[in-house]
Amino acid sequence: MCVVYNPPSMSSYTQGLDRDITECLEQETAKYMKMGNVLLCGDFNARIANSPDYILNDDQSYLPLFDNYPIDKQILKRQSSDTTIDSRGKSLLDLCILNQLRILNGRVLGDVFGKYTCYTPNGSSVVDYVMVSESILDQILYFYVHNFMPTISDCHCILEWEMSSKFTVDDNDCNINMFDKSPNFIWSDESPTNFQTALLLPDIQTQIDTFNKSIIKESQSSVDEAAAELSHIFLSAATNSLKRNKLRNKKIKTKKWFDGDLYHLRNKLISYGKIYSKFPYDPLVRGHYYKLNKQYSKLRKFKYKEYKKSLVEQLQNLHDDNPKSYWKLINDLKNNDNKDHSSAVAPSVWVSHFNGLYQLHESFKERVAKLEKKLDNLEKKMFVLIILINL
Repeated sequence: MCVVYNPPSMSSYTQGLDRDITECLEQETAKYMKMGNVLLCGDFNARIANSPDYILNDDQSYLPLFDNYPIDKQILKRQSSDTTIDSRGKSLLDLCILNQLRILNGRVLGDVFGKYTCYTPNGSSVVDYVMVSESILDQILYFYVHNFMPTISDCHCILEWEMSSKFTVDDNDCNINMFDKSPNFIWSDESPTNFQTALLLPDIQTQIDTFNKSIIKESQSSVDEAAAELSHIFLSAATNSLKRNKLRNKKIKTKKWFDGDLYHLRNKLISYGKIYSKFPYDPLVRGHYYKLNKQYSKLRKFKYKEYKKSLVEQLQNLHDDNPKSYWKLINDLKNNDNKDHSSAVAPSVWVSHFNGLYQLHESFKERVAKLEKKLDNLEKKMFVLIILINL
């Protein structure tokens, strides 16, 4: 499986590449086709309209071809809402024909009309595809193009598909027992006494007697059953005597500057994105959508800018008045929730550092004393010279 992103052909990034991405994709596809089936998906930035991705009326009955020549199946022809085909689209179709890859867009249940996958102010198009080897085309259960959601992508839709698979399970893996994750027990100073007391309870004593009387055979299944029974006894005693941590759902962190106005406008933009997906040709719908998108982007930038401005003002006010709150705010901004001090400076390093500073300070004092002594000698000489001149 390969996830593809091929930048637009006229972009500066594409112009600066040494090799053509489409050619690299053709070489890699031909290489891995020898090892098994291939699935390609992603943004190809290629428009192929509803042109066929296989050889029409392919037949070897009356042609001098090799015996191992793979004949293209005459499958259902694709449909597409996009009626434009470009040069890169022709190269993509050649890739499909050469390697017997079949495009799911506009062909499989869920997208029989070839729904648009890309929405821009200049118009809508189909540039995102999923293509699979022809031999596994019948294993695709459905293919679906989701409605355009501007909060997930700037112009692309989500592609979803499902396929059946054939696999075998090793017999050795069938005996693996999977347990649900549960909170750990809390162990304290009183836990040993409480646990031993729980082992003396009548119900648990009955389980222990049954376990002692059981016969454990020299087989893997018998040992596994005995181990499971013994674990059950320990867990029962621990459950009756020890405390456990509570499972806590992780809280989803939200951006503090994302307020109700942004949330309301975001939902409105998502809802109108669905309408835009249904009516991509309507200029009024398209114009209103991009107007909403512009308002949302502008408001989001404004809210974030105001949030940063308020933080700077808080830091300036707290720096001298409340240092504790100042550093707490700094840690919150850094998301410094962990207590990992592995990267902290060792105390010995601090001591040697400040000792070095002290030594530098002492040498500096000695140098200043020498300079002061020289200045005093010069002043005395100047004073004597002035006296001689006056005489």
